[in-house]
Amino acid sequence: NVQLGSASVLDAAELISIFRSETPTKDLVVAISHDDYGVSTGGVQNIIGDECEEFRRRGINYLHLCPARPKMQLSEDRHGAEFFFAARLNGQALGRISGAALERVIVEFKRLSTQITWVIHHVMGHSPELLKRLILTWRTTTPLFWTHDYFAACTGYTLMRNTLEYCGAPEPESSACRVCVYGTARKMHRERVADLIFSISPKIVSPSQRALELWERATGFSGLPTHVATPANLVLNKKTIPHRQRQHSPLRIAHLGAPVFHKGWASFEKLAAALKNDSRYRFFQLGSNANLPSSITHVDALVKPGQRAAMIDAIVVNRIDVVVSWSLWPETFCFTAHEAIAAGAFLDHRRNQGHVDAAAAEYAAQAAREIEDEGELFSYFQSGKILTDVSNATLRVGALLPAVGSAEISLLNVPKNLN
Repeated sequence: NVQLGSASVLDAAELISIFRSETPTKDLVVAISHDDYGVSTGGVQNIIGDECEEFRRRGINYLHLCPARPKMQLSEDRHGAEFFFAARLNGQALGRISGAALERVIVEFKRLSTQITWVIHHVMGHSPELLKRLILTWRTTTPLFWTHDYFAACTGYTLMRNTLEYCGAPEPESSACRVCVYGTARKMHRERVADLIFSISPKIVSPSQRALELWERATGFSGLPTHVATPANLVLNKKTIPHRQRQHSPLRIAHLGAPVFHKGWASFEKLAAALKNDSRYRFFQLGSNANLPSSITHVDALVKPGQRAAMIDAIVVNRIDVVVSWSLWPETFCFTAHEAIAAGAFLDHRRNQGHVDAAAAEYAAQAAREIEDEGELFSYFQSGKILTDVSNATLRVGALLPAVGSAEISLLNVPKNLN
């Protein structure tokens, strides 16, 4: 029941007045997502922040809307009568606005012939029916619909049966769905999202080709135009880096990001506990602060606007040798795996981890190890094979450069040098 946005509630006239007085042009991107990118941190929020900055550089206004009361499923308010958005214009928080008031705003934009591109990054917490009405009221370019995860296919956006294991995205009527906590609601959930998608006929934008292919199979939404927009560009130095001289110091092994189950934290925590007294290894968690067992050392590393290299810097400063990437779902991109490679760490990654597999093969063929399951992971460390692999690895360092998100695709005010 956390409420986003300031205490002020905007009416339609106030938002129109702000738009007229504080924006240099009439061109507008209206971006929809599940939470406030100016407050929350994560991969999706990074992408939204990057594209907002690029659109502003082009002189295009950027109105971001998320549910004022975020939730993990679709809103039950199909009419939007009591739905409130938290709004940001060009990065600045404005307050909250009702769905009804926003409809009046869009009607006014239509009267003014405002050029609008709709960008849907996420529909979690939203009313698809309200979004459908808003978009069909006025749009001047093809809407964009991002596949940051698999929420369009199921409320369980990571496609993990009972939040425990990857399900493979079976049909909603399957026996596998009937024994899953998300199964009962999945058919109706998918139908509501499908109605939005087929009504607005968007271009589907995906962070990776693997994510796009799985998303199309999981949702059944095929035949729409598609585009793969890489969220960030990994650039590596051609020169290799020398191995750190250990002088009998332990191998430093890290989990990057939040200690959550679907990111493989349980396996990492068990590995650290099993090897707690093994002098060959030390274990770390780099990310936001958390209550950790004594076998794992926490290091603050918070990636946010103005500090986009925070994770890479933390890996380097803390001399992390190995990053364990163990997500239990098919990652659509995975910033942390790319950050590990950019920092010159050896990457141990679980097989069938979505785009991580492709990234490791492309950028770290001589500095990564694909591992089948938890048993093989434990054996790999207990046997000391990891020590040999790290010693023999060909490591390079580089940078993970922010991309421009939807600005890569939008036809609004595209400078000649970006065509």
